Amino acid sequence: MKNKRGQIFSGILVLITVAMCLLSIGIYLEQQRGVQSSLVSPLVVLEVRDNLTVFEMREKELILSSLDSVDVDFGSDEFLDEFRDEFVSGLKQDSKMKDFIFSDLVWKGDKLKRGSFNEDAFLGNVVYGSALSSIDSSKITFGRGKIGKALELRALNVSQVNFAVDFSFDFDREYLIRKVGRGYVVEAVKNA
Repeated sequence: MKNKRGQIFSGILVLITVAMCLLSIGIYLEQQRGVQSSLVSPLVVLEVRDNLTVFEMREKELILSSLDSVDVDFGSDEFLDEFRDEFVSGLKQDSKMKDFIFSDLVWKGDKLKRGSFNEDAFLGNVVYGSALSSIDSSKITFGRGKIGKALELRALNVSQVNFAVDFSFDFDREYLIRKVGRGYVVEAVKNA
């Protein structure tokens, strides 16, 4: 009889242990299902970064096409002025580039709303202002002024616990343009 009590007791302990393990797994799975609704996805941050990369590729293409449109000799101030005019007018016509610049735009700490300012003047005077460019006989330094983006990232389901995340970054770029033979070489030399 003594042996039978030990077997029954050990069987009860095994059943209690299995029940506790199943309960722990069930609670874990239920919590994991609810966590997705209260966490912020980094997808928006990655999309903005990818869009910046695409914007900078389009910017280089526009620089090269604007350089080819200029009829003045390389190295003169007139060349730089004509190049900047061609570049800014090409940028004003490219809706995708403008959308990237002006969506969630922050300048000098203030979030700017589209339509509340002259976008064309902002492009020519602030983003690609003449003070950001210089030329000598062998190269042009062409820059994009420091502007930024600011977003508030929220979880998909805000009915539960929600931790909003503020996301912001500033970006600028400086290009070094050299004439090589009949063409041009554009190199990015500075990026914030």
